[in-house]
Amino acid sequence: MPKGKAAKEVTITGFVTELEDEEGIFITTDEDEYMVKPDAIGKRLARFGDQEVEATGVVTRDEDGNNVIQVLDFDVIDLGGEEDEEEPGLREEEEDSLRDDEDEDERY
Repeated sequence: MPKGKAAKEVTITGFVTELEDEEGIFITTDEDEYMVKPDAIGKRLARFGDQEVEATGVVTRDEDGNNVIQVLDFDVIDLGGEEDEEEPGLREEEEDSLRDDEDEDERY
């Protein structure tokens, strides 16, 4: 990214891939490939290899001009398959709402 340009937050939809000949996790969309910054959320995203995700994050370019995304939040897209063990993209309010619903269910 040229100097003077601010990084921008975007939402992308693509498949999580891990390239064997390169270190790192990538999200591959129909148009581009984004290297995932290997922070805590990026490492959590790695558990969903070969699955489609919707990821929101800040995109910059490395010195070679490649897209790099620092993922701030993501959701695994359910294509009618099995549910994931956890729901990694839930925001705190949604998690609280789900806990409240579970508590109500236990009361009955």
